[in-house]
Amino acid sequence: MGVKGVMDDTIREFGVRVSGVIYRERPGAYAVIRGSESRLAFGRAKAGRLFLPGGGVGPRERPEEALLREIMEEIGWGALVLGTIGRATQLVLAEGEGYFAVRATYFRAALIERQTAQCEHEILWLSAAAAAPCLARECDEWAISQVCNSP
Repeated sequence: MGVKGVMDDTIREFGVRVSGVIYRERPGAYAVIRGSESRLAFGRAKAGRLFLPGGGVGPRERPEEALLREIMEEIGWGALVLGTIGRATQLVLAEGEGYFAVRATYFRAALIERQTAQCEHEILWLSAAAAAPCLARECDEWAISQVCNSP
């Protein structure tokens, strides 16, 4: 599965780095999925926070493989990876778990067909502007801007 189109090798960092804290690495793969009328796919988590579809990358898993697995688990759809957007790191404090550096690889993807209704999150189709105030991670907003603001 050849994925084309890395836009930039720069890895952006979001969040505030706390001095003296050791961040645990958490690799992830996430997708910006366009629908009709310039709407994008989001998963809604607890407390109404929105995330781009995707999730953690396992120890022997390629980011593209993890992305397709996570899209299925989270929103119940089979998908196709269209290209790479870029990489970013989000520094987070997970309540009760500690500090993490989410090392995210972002992709453009398309949904193929619904595979199951038993999934972890509800899928929402929203404009980038409507979703922005509810996004859980700044790096997701950056990835969306790379797709929505590109020619």
